[in-house]
Amino acid sequence: MEEEIVILVQHSGGWDNEHNFNNFIVDGLTLKESSNLDTILDEITKILGIYASMDTIEIKYSVKQNYTPMKIYNNRSLRWYLDLKRKSCFTDFPLCITLKEKNCDEILSNSIPNNSTSNSSQDMQLVQRVQLTQSLMPIHGNYSRDEIEIDEDGIIDNRFHKYIKEGQLYMKKEILQDVVNHIAIKENFQFKVKRSSSTRYYLVCVDDQCSWHATSKFVGGLITSNVDDPKTIYTPADIQRDIRKQYGVDLNYMKAWRAKEKALEILRGKPRDSYRKLPSYLYMVRHTNPGSVTRLEKAEDGRFLYAYVALYASIKGWEYCMPVVVVDGSFLKAAYRGTILTACTQDAAGKILPLAFAVVDSENDASWKWFLERIRETYGTREGMSIVSDRHESILNATSVVYPGVPHCVCLYHLWGNVKKNFRKHHKILRKIFFAMANAYTIEEFDQYMAETYRIDKRVKEYLFDIGYHRWSIAHSNVNRFMVMTSNIAESVNAADKEARDLPIYDLLDYLMKMIGRWNNTNRNEAIATGTTLSTKYEDLMREKMKESQGMTVTPSTEYLYTVYDSGRRHVVNMREKICTCRRFQMDVMPCKHALAIVRKYYMNEYEYCSIYYKKNNLLNTYEVPVYPIPDESIWEIPPDVIADIVLPPKGKIKPGRPQKIRHKNSGESRRKKSRITCGLCGQQDHNRQTCRNIPQAA
Repeated sequence: MEEEIVILVQHSGGWDNEHNFNNFIVDGLTLKESSNLDTILDEITKILGIYASMDTIEIKYSVKQNYTPMKIYNNRSLRWYLDLKRKSCFTDFPLCITLKEKNCDEILSNSIPNNSTSNSSQDMQLVQRVQLTQSLMPIHGNYSRDEIEIDEDGIIDNRFHKYIKEGQLYMKKEILQDVVNHIAIKENFQFKVKRSSSTRYYLVCVDDQCSWHATSKFVGGLITSNVDDPKTIYTPADIQRDIRKQYGVDLNYMKAWRAKEKALEILRGKPRDSYRKLPSYLYMVRHTNPGSVTRLEKAEDGRFLYAYVALYASIKGWEYCMPVVVVDGSFLKAAYRGTILTACTQDAAGKILPLAFAVVDSENDASWKWFLERIRETYGTREGMSIVSDRHESILNATSVVYPGVPHCVCLYHLWGNVKKNFRKHHKILRKIFFAMANAYTIEEFDQYMAETYRIDKRVKEYLFDIGYHRWSIAHSNVNRFMVMTSNIAESVNAADKEARDLPIYDLLDYLMKMIGRWNNTNRNEAIATGTTLSTKYEDLMREKMKESQGMTVTPSTEYLYTVYDSGRRHVVNMREKICTCRRFQMDVMPCKHALAIVRKYYMNEYEYCSIYYKKNNLLNTYEVPVYPIPDESIWEIPPDVIADIVLPPKGKIKPGRPQKIRHKNSGESRRKKSRITCGLCGQQDHNRQTCRNIPQAA
C-alpha cells in the first residue's frame, strides 16, 4: 500500500525580515508519495476555503533557522520536499502558505475576449462584469471608490439574490456562483465560465435555446434547509420531485443522491474536517459546563482513536440515582464508521439519565476497557453497584478487569435471544417458563421452573448454568438490581440517536449533548410537577400492591416481626430489617404486598420502608444542575495550545458508495422472517406456478 505523509500546515501568516513565519493558523494535510502539484493545491484549497493556484498562493518551508525558505513551485520541487518530509517527523518542515497580491485590473484586461476572432453565427455574448470579495473587509489596494459600485443592498450574502448587474459586490465567490446558477435555472439558459479569479468572475452565454441541467452541488445548496435536522427523512426521490415542481428540471436519481450529499457537506463540512474541531469542542464542553470530564485519545501519528464525554449534570445527578449502570454499543453510519458506546442509569422516576458516551473504532476489548476506565475515573465505585449489558464478549472481558468486584448482570432479552437461537425446537414453550424463572424471587420457585425446563430440553439447564445463574436470575442475584432486568434503557438511547449516527463526529457529539439537555429539562419539569412522595411510576406500583394486600391476615410476634397469611401461604416479615420470606421486600427495596398488609393494619408510614432512589426529593436533586448549551462557534475563545492540537481522521479509506445504514444482526438477535412464496394456481405456499403439483393433469 502506498505510504501516506502527514504534513503540518501554517497559513494566514507572514514572513519577517529574519525569515521567520509568524501570526499563523495551524492545520494539517495528508499526501501520498505519488502526489503532484495539483493534489497539494486541491488540499490547500480545502484548508483555506478559497481557490488555490500557483498564481494566487506561495508555498514555502524553512529548512534551517534564519535561512532563506525553500519554495515549492513545480512537481520537481514538491517531489524533493516529500522525500525530505518522509524521513522526518510530523512537526518538522511545516508548509507555510501566503496569499499573493495580484493586480486585478490586469486580470480583467487579459480576460476580455477578442471580438474580432469570434464567429458571428456562434457569437458568445459577454455577461455583465460582476465583482466580489472573499470576506467582509475594507476596500483597499488596487481598487478605488470609482471602480466599485456598492449595490444598493450593500454587500450581497444571499445565495438566492434575484438579479445580477454590473458593479455588485458579493461576500464570497461561492455566493455569486450560486446566484448565477439560480438565475440560469429560472431563465432556462446555459453559460460558460470564461475566466475566474479570486476577485472577478467572467461568464459567457452559450445559446438561448440550450437546455440547462443543474449540478448536484448547486441543487445541494437549494435543499440544505430540508436536511438540516437529522430526523428529517428527505430522500433522493423527494429531491427529484421538488426540483421538478419548483424549477421544471428533471434530475436522475444518482444526481439527486449526490445533491443530498453535497447539501450535508455544505451544512457540516467534510467528515475529515470534523475531527479537527474536536479539541476546541471538548474544551468548550468543559468551559460551559465546569466539572465535566472529556478525554481525547490519539495515535502516535495524530490520528483519532477515542473521544469521551461525561457532563457535570450527569456526574452530579448520578449521586441520587440507582447504582445500576447499563452499557451498550451501536455502530456509526458516517464516512469513517466507528462505534458509539453509552452508559446510563435510571432516575427516581424510572427515566433514563445518560452518564457518558464515547466514540471508538469498534466494539473490542481495548475500546471497552478504555471506556469503562474513564467511567470509573469519573464516577468511581458505589456500594451495591452493578453493571447490566448484553452478552458481548468484550464487555464481559473489560468489566472483569476494570470492575472486578462489581457484579456484571446480563440483559434478559439478549439472553433469551441466545436461548431461542440455540434451542429453536422448543423455544415457543420455553419462552414463558424462561422469563418466569428469571423473575422468580425465591430459590424454591426458581428450581420448579428449572425442573420444568429440564423436562422440555436437558441442554438448556447446562447452557444457563455455564452463563451463571447470578447474572440473570433474581433468586440467585447477589446485588439489588432495583427491578432493572434488561438493557432496555441503553437500547432506548440507541433508538433516540439513530438518525444522528449518520453525522460527522463533531456534529454527533454536539447532538448527543443537546439531547441530554432536552431530556434533563423535561425530566426536571415532570419532577417539579410530581405531587406524591414517590415518583409517579413507583407510587402507582405501590398502590397496586396495596390493593393486593387486602384480605390478608396479620399476626404480630413482636413490634417489628409479623406473620402474614396470603391465600393459605405463610410469610414472615421483619419490618426493622425490611425483609420478607417472599424476598420482594429486600430485592426491590420497596414494601411487598405482605409488608403493606402490616402497614395498613397498624397505620404505619409506608414511605419509610421505600428506597430513597424512588422518592421525589432524589428526583429533584438529580436534575439540580442543568446542561448549559454551548454558544455559536463564531464567538468561541480557544487557547492557542488547544488550537495547535491537530487531530487527523482515523486511518483507512472511506468506502465507496452508500454507507451501511442497518447493522448486521448478531447470533442472538431476531431477524425478519423471509416472505414465503405463494402459488398463483392453488394458493398454497412454498412453491410457484411452474412447480405446482396440486392441479389435476389433463387426461
